Amino acid sequence: MMTSGGYMKSSARVIADSITNLSQKNLVQLGSQPD
Repeated sequence: MMTSGGYMKSSARVIADSITNLSQKNLVQLGSQPD
């Protein structure tokens, strides 16, 4: 799920943590991670 941009900077940390959390659960693949 991607935001369309323009999210508040106060939410940036929460968004980053959410992405990291999903990545750790293998629910999403980050480009830096080999398949």
